[in-house]
Amino acid sequence: MAASAAAGSALERLDAEALDLVLRRLDAADVGRLAATCRHLQRATRTGQHAAHLWRSHCAALLGELPVAIVSRAGAAAARAGTWHRLYCSARTMDAAHWSPGAPAPSQLAWAPGGAGACHASPPGALLARTGHTATPAGRLLVLVGGALRDGPAGASMNVAVLDVVSRRVGEPRMHGPAPPPRRHHCTVAVSLEPGSPLHAQLLGAVHAAAAAHGEALPAGAAGQRDDAACAGSTLLVMCGLCPDGAEAGGGELHALWLAPGGGWGVWHRAAAGGAPPAPRAYACAKAVSGGRRVLLYGGCVGGSLEGIVEADVSEVGGYLLLCVYVLDANDLTWRREPTRPLGEPPRPGHDMAGPSTCPGPRKQAMCCARASPVTGHEELVVLGGCGADGLASYVPYALDLTTFIWVKGPVLGYLPAARDAAALMRVTRDWLLLLGGVDARGQPRGDVQRLHLPTLAWKPAPLLLGAGGGDAGRGARPPGLDTVDCTATCGVVVGGSRQGPYGDAILPRLEVLLPGPPIPFDGALEEPPDALGGVFAHQRLARDDDGDGDAWQLPAAAAAACHCGSCCGCLAARAAAGCGGGNCGGCRGSVCGVLPGWPEAGAAPAAAAPPDAAAAASAASGPGSGQPAKHAAAPTADGLAQRRPAARSSSEIEPVECLGETTCGAARQRAEAARQWAPAPPARASGRDLLLQALAAAAVLAVGLLLCLPAMRLQAALE
Repeated sequence: MAASAAAGSALERLDAEALDLVLRRLDAADVGRLAATCRHLQRATRTGQHAAHLWRSHCAALLGELPVAIVSRAGAAAARAGTWHRLYCSARTMDAAHWSPGAPAPSQLAWAPGGAGACHASPPGALLARTGHTATPAGRLLVLVGGALRDGPAGASMNVAVLDVVSRRVGEPRMHGPAPPPRRHHCTVAVSLEPGSPLHAQLLGAVHAAAAAHGEALPAGAAGQRDDAACAGSTLLVMCGLCPDGAEAGGGELHALWLAPGGGWGVWHRAAAGGAPPAPRAYACAKAVSGGRRVLLYGGCVGGSLEGIVEADVSEVGGYLLLCVYVLDANDLTWRREPTRPLGEPPRPGHDMAGPSTCPGPRKQAMCCARASPVTGHEELVVLGGCGADGLASYVPYALDLTTFIWVKGPVLGYLPAARDAAALMRVTRDWLLLLGGVDARGQPRGDVQRLHLPTLAWKPAPLLLGAGGGDAGRGARPPGLDTVDCTATCGVVVGGSRQGPYGDAILPRLEVLLPGPPIPFDGALEEPPDALGGVFAHQRLARDDDGDGDAWQLPAAAAAACHCGSCCGCLAARAAAGCGGGNCGGCRGSVCGVLPGWPEAGAAPAAAAPPDAAAAASAASGPGSGQPAKHAAAPTADGLAQRRPAARSSSEIEPVECLGETTCGAARQRAEAARQWAPAPPARASGRDLLLQALAAAAVLAVGLLLCLPAMRLQAALE
């Protein structure tokens, strides 16, 4: 006890900046454990001077730079530590997500200064009207490459656009060098350059030549040297794809796209790749692994059929047929054809595929991502969905160990999304993937959002999807562009896509932002934390003291902020800060509020606030004997709006909150009594008589069982 007191006093002597420095060096889970054992640390992580910056840094490590930059524009909400804490906790579980109001409409975008697109007659948002493209993150920017543009040439284009969602700008960088042929449904991956490698040498020469010929400013490298300009920018590799004439591009046709920091200008360069490149194909999937030093290519089709891919990717090894993937050393520009094997199932000679139950087989339009195996620690390639030889493939995940090249099949029991085509896959965190949209076998748009837990390769029930205004859209509800398919989803940003219309597919300029957790207000006028606005996230309860006497009931901070009675602890603290003498003035007397505050029903009419007795009478009037169905019980709140009674939640799901003040009064006890009326009744305890009857019934069952077994025991004894 003395040691803990000494440690607490030592922490209290630290200033805010030193304490923030200590907390930022810890993982978020360790910060939570420490805050649970020390009140001083809990105050520092909740309401400290640098609490918002602390949780913002944890969100950046979990979600990435772009989603955090989008939330940072929320104004007053972004300055609160609670906003970032809720965003972090929601991203860890992905139980809910929302379409953020921070996403600009395509018509609100402006041209990026200095880009080549400012001279176009079409609006900036027209660059987002594309399908069959790729979207690759480069810091806070999204690089859109190729695809079929609504306002572009027929078939496909190799247009390059740089989208900055945070500053609401889009532009076309000034590109130099020979551009590759137009294509769509291609693969684009971001790679990391190693100084002195063949790719680095080729790009360095191309960047210096373009800068000298067109007067572009070379960016400084990591060490401030101009000859390291290639490593200072972003390098993307473009491969495969479908050309306008219907021909497919091969993996030997590698095109490197280098972009300067900020996306103002860039260079196209055709890289000469050797080894065993993949055959020409479209609708393949590629992923950069090993820190961007290797690229894996899987699947695809030739002429819309899998026959050519089967001939190219299935090899006979030792008399067995094995599926092969292609591995590219990004810096040495060398392709390698790697056979894969199923786990625990020997290949069978003459079969179409070795180990069909644990190997995905050749597919087109499949989606992939990388993960670290929780068992071996090896990096793995996870393959999902697509179209196989028998039509749409199921969404049972397959994981390929990139060290042993052995396939592992995910769980086939439990929840599994419906098979679909033209869906989008978005990596939210290290542990969660989101599957958006797509069309089923009948061509109908799915329009839902599903989630995959990567460590276990198990699909979980669809997350609760909320609108930008906080409305509850339901589990797996359809997003705003519910009938938009063939879009891209990267770092929370959904771009482009097409919609089936009466005259064919129409390409749309879609731009949406999907973020975890309850909606975050972006207008800056709301003073409430987001969990007071988010439908099911407004299930706030009054927390009672451990002694159970009801004398220390405390109102949660969010509920107290919404309270206007003037006599609860939150109101007293607010009035004390404002210089008011107390909470017994004027219209504060006798009002009851703060009882399970929540978001009102759409279109609900204001009603006069009722005391707890009136609420109980209304509840009794709608009971079983009244003949009136009691679907949802309405509880009085501060603003007089009738609320639905939220679903009961366990104590582990309720986030601990701190009271705004230490004052308890008669009004707080009245609210506590009102909350008891609306809280679920505790399970009744069994009396001594009931326990005795249960014991007698169990003894009777046991006696009957023994009597039934006695003849059999006698017969066995006689036979022996």
